[in-house]
Amino acid sequence: MFEALMARAGAAAERRAEARAKALAGGLDRALPGDVAVSAVPEGVRIEGRGLKARLALDPALKWVIAGLIR
Repeated sequence: MFEALMARAGAAAERRAEARAKALAGGLDRALPGDVAVSAVPEGVRIEGRGLKARLALDPALKWVIAGLIR
């Protein structure tokens, strides 16, 4: 009986995590510039773009958009 409860709770948590990742990816996709690609992947959310690491370090607006949506 306990195993069935644990399996149901695990499945529900997995569904919530997938829904949260999709919602976060959608919000980031709308908020970030067009040359930044955002996608939901099994591990979470992937953000890709040319020179993104440097842009995040140099552009505080980009960093705050991401930080604001993650919270």
